[in-house]
Amino acid sequence: MNILFRLPIELMGETLSHLSPDELTYKFDLEGLIYDTTFNSYSKVRQMAFFVKYKGKHVTISNTNINDTHQLSNFQLQYLNITQMVIKPKVISFVLFDCNNRSSYNFISFMLSHHFKLLKSFTNKFSFQLSIHDDNLIDINLLNGILYHFSYNNYIVNWFSIHYKTVKQITGVQQTSFEENSHDLNHGSIENLKLHLFNSSRLMEHFMYFRNHNCLCGNLKTLDLSYNNINDENLAKLYFPDSIQDLNLSNNNLHTISNNFNINNLANLRNLNLSNNNLIRISISINISFNLEVLVLSGNNLNNCNFLCKPFFQNLSKLNISRNLISNLINLPTSLERLDLSGNYLSSFFNEQTSNVFPASLVELNLSWCKILFKARLNVIEAKRTLHIENLHKLKSLILSGNYYYNIDSEILQVCK
Repeated sequence: MNILFRLPIELMGETLSHLSPDELTYKFDLEGLIYDTTFNSYSKVRQMAFFVKYKGKHVTISNTNINDTHQLSNFQLQYLNITQMVIKPKVISFVLFDCNNRSSYNFISFMLSHHFKLLKSFTNKFSFQLSIHDDNLIDINLLNGILYHFSYNNYIVNWFSIHYKTVKQITGVQQTSFEENSHDLNHGSIENLKLHLFNSSRLMEHFMYFRNHNCLCGNLKTLDLSYNNINDENLAKLYFPDSIQDLNLSNNNLHTISNNFNINNLANLRNLNLSNNNLIRISISINISFNLEVLVLSGNNLNNCNFLCKPFFQNLSKLNISRNLISNLINLPTSLERLDLSGNYLSSFFNEQTSNVFPASLVELNLSWCKILFKARLNVIEAKRTLHIENLHKLKSLILSGNYYYNIDSEILQVCK
């Protein structure tokens, strides 16, 4: 320890960084540091250990003890304020439980009004994870209180998540409509929004709140609306901002994707996840090419992929259409590099190749569990014939597990040139 005292401040920090958070807490009694009224050379080392513990980490502030090594308490924040210590976490996340409760509003109101100036000196990245119980909406005052502090500052909410928990509410407050007692915000400050409410009516209430308060605008890049029981009618009422790059509508109750929502405005969309719905038809009549790169359609009831010939899908590089009812293939987007067809019904796959079903750009192809009927032994000649006809000269990974064959020759991917 004496050697540590004599090290330059930079080397001291580097040395301490090799200790785990728990080791730093135990060896330097960081829990007791905030109650230490004296200051000596050892206090300086302890403060450095405190700094190292939180440097570059994901720090949480919560109204409940969540047993997170990097959770900051009100007393620790008060100590940092008094000593004017600055720490440098990667992001600060507010994790609030039972957001139907008045105490949640009081907690976040106190934290942001008393410590927001301090927290802004630590990082410009913040996240919020809110949990609600029963069928109530989050208290409107709580949402207004959070967004108010960020709307008038140059600070971005990295992730804003609302989760529904099926836990009985113990205490609560009377809920107000999202259309009452609210004030407009100058501009949105949320980059990534996640709403997991398991109920489409509850989702629509929250979604309209964020939309009406300009939170669904230029800053929003990722929108996760999975697990909300959204149906086709609900989808038609959801107007997505054109800034969205990543849209997750998985695990809902969608049957048809067409022009029933403002998909033609989503020119920046790169990633679209529609997995685990009940999709039977996709019909998007947009005659211009978009920038969509990743499309996930696994776990639906699609029996063909004819829709992929539309311009909207022509820039796809990754397509997952596994676990559907597809029995035949047509020409696929020419830009595809990764294709997952596993769990479909391609029983005659090796007997029906004509040419150019697969794009020459394909690097990975998953055909596992497709009920493909091979001969007693899939030989190199047969496999090479298929790969040659399809011009799959860039193919590096071909997965055929779970099909009806006895053996595949080790040279199967040595494509004929």
